[in-house]
Parts: sequence; structure tokens; C-alpha cells
Amino acid sequence: MNRLTSVRSKSIWLASVFMVVFLLFGWMATGLAQENIVDINALTQAFRDVKRVRVVVGQTYEEADKVSLPFYEYAEKILNYAGLSVVEEDATTYDATISIEVKGIPGSASYGGTMGGSHWTKATVKGKISFSAGDKTFRWDFSYTEGPHWMIHRSYPTPNDAPFKAAFSGGFIPAFFKAIAKVLGMPPLISALKDEDGDVREAAVMALGELKDPRAVEPLISALEDEYGNVRLKAAKVLEKINPKWRETEEAKRKVPEFISGLKDEDGSVRWNAAAALGELKDPRAVEPLISALKDEYSMVRLKAVMALGELKDPRAVEPFISALKDEDGGVRSAAARALGELKDPRAVEPLISALEDEYGNVRSTAAASLLEITGEDFGEDEAKWRDWLGEE
Repeated sequence: MNRLTSVRSKSIWLASVFMVVFLLFGWMATGLAQENIVDINALTQAFRDVKRVRVVVGQTYEEADKVSLPFYEYAEKILNYAGLSVVEEDATTYDATISIEVKGIPGSASYGGTMGGSHWTKATVKGKISFSAGDKTFRWDFSYTEGPHWMIHRSYPTPNDAPFKAAFSGGFIPAFFKAIAKVLGMPPLISALKDEDGDVREAAVMALGELKDPRAVEPLISALEDEYGNVRLKAAKVLEKINPKWRETEEAKRKVPEFISGLKDEDGSVRWNAAAALGELKDPRAVEPLISALKDEYSMVRLKAVMALGELKDPRAVEPFISALKDEDGGVRSAAARALGELKDPRAVEPLISALEDEYGNVRSTAAASLLEITGEDFGEDEAKWRDWLGEE
């Protein structure tokens, strides 16, 4: 086989692998399929007069006889955000019915090492959600698969141990919110952004992305300060989806002082979430407060401040970043080294060369990459060669 044929064979093999991975992750993602049983606008109109909703839940599980997931409880919580009272299946007085039919399927996989053997590390939760009011019905189908896990650190000995709760959180909650968004609109989603459950808040953010309503911009900006990382990440993506210029809106400008104040909150988690939000907003008013936050007692706050200043790319941060190369926390030092490379300021060259002696490999490799960005030279992590080159300069 000549080299060209070998390369082509490898390319075909890689393409096949990528296709398998694509299909796998496509299956693992939430699947929602709207069935056009009625005009959704007609159902929305019918639900305007609804006050009491009957929720009917049917859940079955193959091979798992001890699993019961909180479909009713979560449906009740989310519907309460819409101002609706919820009654159970045997109620006689109600204005509309929401039916949730679910099937759970466990799956197993084989593992080696200390946890060798077959373990039930896969779970699929699939079903349909039906909204009915009068003679109008609307249905969503959903499916979500969690696992199998690549590595495990505990035993999953029976089908009852399969990760059904994770499949529930990844599949049903987002599906129910998307259905709510279609039928009941934005208000319940905005209210749910303050729920105590991070999965609920994340699903509300994703559903707001489906609506693309500009009125959601301000509450989504507030969600950039959420304690749950997935909520912050999804909120930033949804804001871009609703309005790519959201940072220039009046809502965004009004929030900046609030987040700057958050940098001085007595709660460390509030401070680091405020720093993260300011990084997303990229408002120059935040530069000096974020520089001050580089001296915070908590390393996570300092790390988020470095990352936020890195997003702002303001030259005022060069000297503070150089000082941060000596922070006691390796993550902060690494982030500072990366930010200096992005700023490409020659003042950072000598401090970055010194950082090549750092005890942490990630700091050393990041410093070397930043030196390449700034100088165009590549001596890797060889401090002696960098100093020789610097002397010649």
C-alpha cells in the first residue's frame, strides 16, 4: 500500500469514527418532536382561561421495579410558576389536563479494572407530554439517554441503579419547559430562573432561547451571575441567540453597577459569579473593580477576575496580570499567563520566561504558548534558550 492510499484509508476510517460519535451524541441529546394535532395558537388561546390543571402521570420501567421519578412534583412546581393550581388524576373539577406518559429503559456495559464486570450505567427516559383544553390537544415527544459512563468509581449492580434521575433531568425537565413555553409563553420561564433547583433554572434558560423574546434579555443577564455554571453558560449562549448585540442594550448597561457591587459581597460565591458575569458583559467600567478583585482572599474569585479581565482585553490589566503570575494558586497563575499571551504586550516577556520555572506543568506550558504568541519565537519551555534570546534582543 503506498502512502497516498494509506492516508486515504485512514481518512475514511476517521470519517467513519466521527459519524459514529455524531450519531451517538445525537441519540444522547434531548429529542423533541412536535405533533401538529391542533393549531398551537388555538391551544394557547384555550389555556388563557385555565386555572386548575389535572396532571396525569404514567411511568413504567423495563427490568427496574424500584424506580419512581418525580414527574408530578416537577410538573406541579413549573405550572405553579404559570399561576396555575394543580390537581391529581382523580380530581373531578379542573379546566385542562396535562398527561405525561413515560417509559424508562436501563442499559448495561462491561468494565475492567477494580470495577470489572457488567454494570447498569445507562438509562433512557422517553415519552410524551400532552396538553389538553376543551377539544384542543397538543403533544410533545421526548427522549434522553444518559450513559453508559466511560469510567465508574462505584458499583451499578441492578437495573434499579441505572442513572434514571440524570436522564429525567436531561430529558423531561427541558422538554416540559419547552412545551410550557409554546403553550403558556414567557412569564413562567422568567419566574423559574429563581428556582432553587439548578436543573430547573437551566431548562428555563434553554426554553427562553426557543422563544427568542427580547424581553428575556434582562433576566438572562441576571442569570449570568447564577451559582450553577451550566446556567451561566447557557444564559450567555441564549443571549447571543436572542440578540448578538445584547451587551450594547440598556438592560446590559444597567446591570453593570449591580455586578460591580457584587464583587464586594461578603459571600465568596457571589463575588466570583459577579466577576464571571462582568467578563460576559465586557464593559470597560468593570476593569478597575476586577483588578481590585485580583487581591481577593478566595482563589476562585481571583481566577474569575483574571478570566473576566482576559475577556475585556484592556491594557490596564497587563501589570496586574504580571503580578498574578506569582499568585499562590496555580490556576490563577496559569490564567494570568494565558491572558498575557492574548494581550501580546512585550512587558510580559521577561515575567513569562520566569514563569517557565513554575512548579506546575500547566503554568509552564501556558507561559511557553504565550511567549510564542507575543514574540513569534518558539523555544518551548526551555528557559535558558529564552533568556539567551532575550539577551540578544
